[in-house]
Amino acid sequence: MQDILTKSSRSYRDLWGLILLAGLALLLAGVAVWMLSSQVSLAPLVKSDQGQLDGISQTAFIAETGVQVLRITFTAGGGMLDLRYQVVDPDKAVILHDVDTPPILINEDTGQVLDRPFHEHSSDTVMRTGLTYNELIVNERRIIKPGNRMTLIVGDVRLEHIPVQ
Repeated sequence: MQDILTKSSRSYRDLWGLILLAGLALLLAGVAVWMLSSQVSLAPLVKSDQGQLDGISQTAFIAETGVQVLRITFTAGGGMLDLRYQVVDPDKAVILHDVDTPPILINEDTGQVLDRPFHEHSSDTVMRTGLTYNELIVNERRIIKPGNRMTLIVGDVRLEHIPVQ
C-alpha cells in the first residue's frame, strides 16, 4: 500500500512540475512577442506614387544623400531613435557616416536638436544598394515623443516633417 501512495504522490509532483515548466515557457514566449511588437515597426512610412514621405518629396534628398528615409522609430525604451534608411547610391550614402557631420534630428515643434549618435562610424563603411541600414541617435532626456515631426539634416540637405513612430 505504501508503494502505491509513494508512486501516486511522485506522479502528481512530476505532473505539476511539467505544468509549471510549460507555463513558464508560455510566459517567456509572450514576453518575447510583446517586446518585439512594441519595439519594432516593420512597415515603412506610407508613401504616395510620387515617392513622397508624408507629403514631402524625397527626390532632392535622395539625389544629394543617396538614401531614402523609411522611418524613425523609438527603441531602447524611448532612449534612442532608430533612423531607418535604404541605400540608393552607395557612393553618396557614406555621408551618413561622416564623423565630422553626423545626422542631426530637429524636433519641429520645439526646435530641440538631437545630434549624438549612439555609436561612432567610420567613413570606410561599405554600403550596398538596396540594403536597409539604421542609425541610432540618443534621445537625450527623452525629449522626442511619439507623433513628433522631425527634420533630418545630413550634410547640407534637409528632409522635413518625418513623423516619429
